[in-house]
Amino acid sequence: EQFERCLKQLAYSPASTFQQQSIAHYSSLCGQVLYKQEKFAEAVKQFEISVCAANESGDGGTAANSQGWLADCLKELKNFSAAAKAYQNTIERFQGLSDQKRGQKGVAINVVNLSHCFQELGEFDEAASAYQLHVDLLTRLFGESDPRVKIAKFGVVHCQCLGRASKEARDRLNNSMEQNSKIVSLHTARKYSEALKLAESVL
Repeated sequence: EQFERCLKQLAYSPASTFQQQSIAHYSSLCGQVLYKQEKFAEAVKQFEISVCAANESGDGGTAANSQGWLADCLKELKNFSAAAKAYQNTIERFQGLSDQKRGQKGVAINVVNLSHCFQELGEFDEAASAYQLHVDLLTRLFGESDPRVKIAKFGVVHCQCLGRASKEARDRLNNSMEQNSKIVSLHTARKYSEALKLAESVL
């Protein structure tokens, strides 16, 4: 509510670069709060405002960051086609930043989410290509021997395996992954007996 009041006040203030920067900042913060509250559709509107204001003020970093949040919301809403386009836009924005290190980190994060969207859409070659870009960027940032690079390579192989698997096999795998998430949640909640039973049934 405080963010919304600030945004209303800014809307009536004289137009300026500072005004647009402030709108971009507060809209993004408001969107992030809504995202954490799982109000994804409402959050999308705030991030759209933030991206627009950041563009007006020439703040490419905020625009890229808010565009990424917007894509995250669309992904949570299971609008994977729109989310994939939003992630591609986000990646292009991060690639265009003058701060190359920030840009590379932004791309590395968002290509993984892009890959997930492609997997949901059944576009496994595109998913593998996106994950390979993630591997390349991590290698450039941290070196070939870094554990994060080795883990990321499994993501590429996973996408390639999904592409070769039958729909039935993919459905079984997806179900197992969902069950695994439940096992982790039960373990985190210290419900060990329930977690063990579910793990045994999955195996």
